[in-house]
Amino acid sequence: MRVLLPILTLFASWAIDAAATTHRWDVTLADDARPGRDVTAVIYAPAQTSAPCPIVVIGHATMTSCDHYQYLAEALAGAGWLVGLPTTEGGLPGDQAALAADMQLVARALRDGHDDLPSDLPAAE
Repeated sequence: MRVLLPILTLFASWAIDAAATTHRWDVTLADDARPGRDVTAVIYAPAQTSAPCPIVVIGHATMTSCDHYQYLAEALAGAGWLVGLPTTEGGLPGDQAALAADMQLVARALRDGHDDLPSDLPAAE
């Protein structure tokens, strides 16, 4: 127990630091290529940046929530990345082809812009 407490304290302080250096948005993107398909996603970005950010979109397996990747998204955003986490297709049975299309939509939206994205999102590379 003497070793566990310092380790837990270290991870807790890292999570607080990462959250302080990042922004998070919950978005819903309309997909014009798939009428009626609204793609929900969580977007993480650095809190302050003047340079365009590289993009990464993280997918998940069926029955896995994107919340499992929050630690990774915050760390990448803290390092200067725009991170997209689609929240779709997490149930049973999830449609992995639809998730792949959702991931592509999120990546294109971050790269090219999208009417449904927040205006204060940093620019992408």
